[in-house]
Amino acid sequence: MDCDNPKDKREEWACYAREYNGAQVVWIDQSTDTALKKANSKGVCFALTRDWVRSYRRYRIDRSKFVNSFRDAAEINPENRIPQIYITNQQLYAAQVAQNKRELEELMEELERRKKQGGPVPEGILATLASIRKRAYGRDLVNLTQYKLSEIYDISFILNQMKQEGLANPRYYMLTFRKKGVGGHVVGFEFRPDIHVSDNYPGLFEFIDANLGLYAFGDADKLLNFFDLRVWIELYGLKDYDSFELAEFDTGIGGLGKTWTETLNDLIAWFKSWVV
Repeated sequence: MDCDNPKDKREEWACYAREYNGAQVVWIDQSTDTALKKANSKGVCFALTRDWVRSYRRYRIDRSKFVNSFRDAAEINPENRIPQIYITNQQLYAAQVAQNKRELEELMEELERRKKQGGPVPEGILATLASIRKRAYGRDLVNLTQYKLSEIYDISFILNQMKQEGLANPRYYMLTFRKKGVGGHVVGFEFRPDIHVSDNYPGLFEFIDANLGLYAFGDADKLLNFFDLRVWIELYGLKDYDSFELAEFDTGIGGLGKTWTETLNDLIAWFKSWVV
């Protein structure tokens, strides 16, 4: 790979990752995927990132299946790197968003009525709001925080919060950035300081973006510098996003364990090695 003269966008971003001692795990780039254009999809970033979090919180085989689904799709047709399931999921999510929007509008009307009447916000309204959030992100959502650019000034504020929390308590994050009337985008982060892969990867810190693919780093600062100084500056920082939403998830089952079937097969193989 010639990082002085990368032959394409994929190689260019692989080189950027190497600048931060990271690696490109798999290339995705939804913006040039012909299947998405054919389906008239507005993008699959939320569906893809949410499935990445779910897969990585389960078993080792689920992590592998997620990554390999993109590699397999690209091998079949390099122009269609997004598996069909994510296009379907995105369409389902769009319908869900429409439903959530209707319910939120009704909640806002009710809140306005309550404001005029005075008094505390009814618990029922707060419970409904929490339910809508859980519906969007899944029941495993640990925390959801919303930010306005006017309050935080710079995305570095959110990145620092992620780092502090993720190093103390291993976490998965979905970070959404939006601008009214323009739309938004979702990316994901893995903070696993508890996973020692090698001397170069004393921890495991990954980043996923439907426009760029999946990247792995051995250090939290390397990951965040890659995002802040490369991804954000080159792709998103000039789009004037003014609101952000950070969804947090714990490690779930752990992401690296074996399923019961895998464990059983290992036991059978071990037994055969002794009796044969």
